[in-house]
Amino acid sequence: DVGCGQGRTLATLLGAGHDVIGVDPSTTMVSQASHRNRHAIAAGRAHVVHSDGRTIPLPDGSVDAALTTHTVYFMPDLATTLTEVARVLRPAGRLIIVCHVGDDPLPPWADPSVYRPPMTGDLISMLDTAGFAHADVVARDPTSWPTLWFEAVRATP
Repeated sequence: DVGCGQGRTLATLLGAGHDVIGVDPSTTMVSQASHRNRHAIAAGRAHVVHSDGRTIPLPDGSVDAALTTHTVYFMPDLATTLTEVARVLRPAGRLIIVCHVGDDPLPPWADPSVYRPPMTGDLISMLDTAGFAHADVVARDPTSWPTLWFEAVRATP
């Protein structure tokens, strides 16, 4: 989970039987996620690491799947982060991105200096450049600020 925050999604994935790795640029969030998932960490089923996403301290091809939920707006270099995620994914590994996109207007409460949602086409282009074989929009939430679900598959050599 790139941008794992307090580790709630990690806990959900652990509850579904998965082993997990959380990455977050905030030492506070790493601490909170580690505390929330301390039993799984002690059992070797979870790891939480401090990283800005531009460098993920994992070996090439060591991860089956990755996700990031409502974090792309805050990434200082989204294209580099996507390339790094592709590096750690095994060939044919999947990435799910859940986010709002810039194709839709920001709601009044969303400060544009904080929320920098990518355009759909730009995000798909970044995924292609990063080494994903294809990227599809697989779901769309019809709320006032729509949420898109992107699914990308890492290219195989």
